[in-house]
Amino acid sequence: MENVLIALYYVAAKAGQTMTVSLNPAAGLAFQVYRPDTTIARAADGSPLITGRTLPDAGSGDNAQAWMGALPATGNYLITVGPTGPSGALFSLTITLQ
Repeated sequence: MENVLIALYYVAAKAGQTMTVSLNPAAGLAFQVYRPDTTIARAADGSPLITGRTLPDAGSGDNAQAWMGALPATGNYLITVGPTGPSGALFSLTITLQ
């Protein structure tokens, strides 16, 4: 199995705030947004083992490249960015809270 690099970010936010997330460039990449009760451990192969629920339309099967929504809880939201294909790319991640 090939090791895949995943970037991890935490964003502190309050319930009811609107968060906007976007990737640039989006080609070949996707992100997930996890709820504050998510935990991270290290898998046997050294990769992050993430246990938690994602927000609607920002999960692993959604291939999210842009997302906006109201946050359901106060806490630290985990955002992961990784490749959708065989190779990754340089990117910028823009996150705003209102």
